[in-house]
Amino acid sequence: MPAPIRLILIAACAPIAIFALAGAIGAGAPTPAAASGIVQPARPPIHWSPDALRVLTAEIEASRHLGLDPDDYGIAALRDEMQGGPAAAGIDHLATAAALHFALDLTAGGPATPGRPSPPSAHEPAARAALQVQLALADTTGTLRAWFGRLRSAGQAG
Repeated sequence: MPAPIRLILIAACAPIAIFALAGAIGAGAPTPAAASGIVQPARPPIHWSPDALRVLTAEIEASRHLGLDPDDYGIAALRDEMQGGPAAAGIDHLATAAALHFALDLTAGGPATPGRPSPPSAHEPAARAALQVQLALADTTGTLRAWFGRLRSAGQAG
């Protein structure tokens, strides 16, 4: 095979091999979010600023009045990671997973229970991916509190 074609094939296959290898390496030990049963993000985690982390934890804590339990979203683990500062290992992954789980419950009007299952759309990868894109946009634009408020309103109306 000519060298230019070989290079093109290597360049085309390298990202696939890297993602496969990363998945195999990461499959050994569960992350704190995976161990707690929190919805896992479909995309790489968002980089969370200290302000965004404060908004997220405040929103999760404030959800008690909606009948939600902040422990369902890993609030204790999130607070523990925050003690290590915004550069703490795992904070971005944990915060993204907690925010997505929280967003899904807000959208559904609350967590799934035996008497009230979550809507089928909440289990679709496309719905979770769309929520993660919206979450990233809200984080980037500094509108997390307003975004969670819109989800809360939509869930209560539905």
